[in-house]
Amino acid sequence: EDKTEGHDNPYDPENLSGSNVIRFTPLTEFGRFNYPSWSPDEKKIAYYDTSKGSVWVIDLNSKLPEELPKDDNHTVEPGPKWSPTENKIAYIGNENIWIKYYNESKKSDPITTDGGYKAGTIVWSRCGQKIACVQRGKMKIMNFDGSDMKELKPDDTSIGTISTICDWSPDGNKLLFITGSGIGAQAYTIDNCNNHAELTLKGKGKCITC
Repeated sequence: EDKTEGHDNPYDPENLSGSNVIRFTPLTEFGRFNYPSWSPDEKKIAYYDTSKGSVWVIDLNSKLPEELPKDDNHTVEPGPKWSPTENKIAYIGNENIWIKYYNESKKSDPITTDGGYKAGTIVWSRCGQKIACVQRGKMKIMNFDGSDMKELKPDDTSIGTISTICDWSPDGNKLLFITGSGIGAQAYTIDNCNNHAELTLKGKGKCITC
């Protein structure tokens, strides 16, 4: 029997009462909450506060936000990403990639020094050992300490400038990335080993975003 219409549907506006109502509680009362990223234990969220220009962490139990100190007074840019396995948060500062060790006395250190890394494009591998990021329209992958850096250059030379990286495949062998922007954007996958890229999705008049 179909229970999806009329009063049999618990999500029908006329039936939304009591236990059927889904209530949303804001995590932050002040500032601008952008680019949220879950901690590996799912108890905290790191985010970028655009009103303060810094990375914050909020505990989901206490609802108390904590600003992460900016070492060396460098400029912090949007897009912090928490490692999926440890208390490490990667972010862009002064156009380089930095690693912040949350709740540890270790100082933040840049793992790159050549600049040009794009805010909001950091992606961790599922094992937490590698980072991918866009640098001047090119895709770079490296170990989380910045070593063994290489460019993933698509074998198809017709592929345009890379605008962002969306995700790493669960097996760590491929990356999903986007070229262009707006209705002209296109999504591709690329193999880490042979740089073979395949078109996954065209914008076709609609915007593609991660």
